[in-house]
This record gives sequence, structure tokens and C-alpha cells, in this order.
Amino acid sequence: MIPRNERGLMEHLTRILTTLNHKVRPMVGLIYSEILKLQTMNRRQFIGTTLVGSTLMQNTLHAHTLPANPQKIFVFSKMFHWIENYDQLAETVANIGFDGLDLTVRPDGHVLPERVEDDLPKAVEAFKKHKLEIPMMVTGILEANAQTEKILKTAKSLGIKHYRMGWYAYNLKKDVWEQSNEVG
Repeated sequence: MIPRNERGLMEHLTRILTTLNHKVRPMVGLIYSEILKLQTMNRRQFIGTTLVGSTLMQNTLHAHTLPANPQKIFVFSKMFHWIENYDQLAETVANIGFDGLDLTVRPDGHVLPERVEDDLPKAVEAFKKHKLEIPMMVTGILEANAQTEKILKTAKSLGIKHYRMGWYAYNLKKDVWEQSNEVG
């Protein structure tokens, strides 16, 4: 809790100053020097300084206590379908600033289903080399069969835990429920 009187506020800021790292200290020093000017401020200056100082302090404290990048951002590899080389794909994704990608493992994808045991490990290795992740793959899987099993086992062995299935195309001129029943 922040003290209400000036002396308590100074003591509170001094405690914060001693516990924060050197990157935060200039900001606290700026706020401290502005607080020292409070004796000659009018009400508008006081409110403005207090709002700016509390906002800066809050942002500084949040930056100090939160992980540097708590939200990871991944891109769908279809956006880079023209890059066929895994190392070049990983380098491009890293240079743009993404944390990884959702890799296409399907016909006309970056990894062809029939080559998953050979090519998926190469793709994962290329991304690890650039400190990127492949948390999910986008597949054409519509049913359980030998190829589906091969894709999922290979992905699991490489640490890829999620996949997006293929999709069923519906004819919107026909009854959707009947088409759903036909598919299974």
C-alpha cells in the first residue's frame, strides 16, 4: 500500500529504488525528483505529474515482473508456401520476428504426408536451429488410416502436440445434415 503523506511516500519510493534493478532506477529517480517539486506545484501540475508518474511506474514495474514476451505469436506456413527449403523458411520466420509456425503437413504443403518420416524431422531441426517452435501442424487428415497414424506418431516423437484436421466440403445447394450423415 502506498503511504498518503510525503515522508511515507519518500520512504516507499526509496524501498522500491533499492529493490529494482539498474534499468528501472533512472525512471524512479525521475519520479522522485518530480515529487520533490510538489511543494511549489499548483493542483493541475500535481495531478499531471502524479498521473504520468504512476503510469510510468506501473509500466516499469510490470515490465520488471512479467516475462519479456509472455504471448508467443506463430504464423501459418501457408503464407510462405513459395519457400521450399526448411532452413530458409525458418530463417525468414525468425527474421520477421515470429516465435514459430503452424506447419502444413498435407498434399501441396511444406511436408508431404508420404514423406513425413523423412521431412518433418528436417523441418523441426531447421526451426530449432533458429530457436523457433512448431507447436501445431495443419493436415489433410479426415480419417484414421495407416498414413494418419504415421503422421501423428512422427509428430508426437518430435514434440508437436496439436494438429488441425482437414475439412469436408459441403454443397450448399443440398441439405447439409444429409451430407454430414453421408460422411459419417
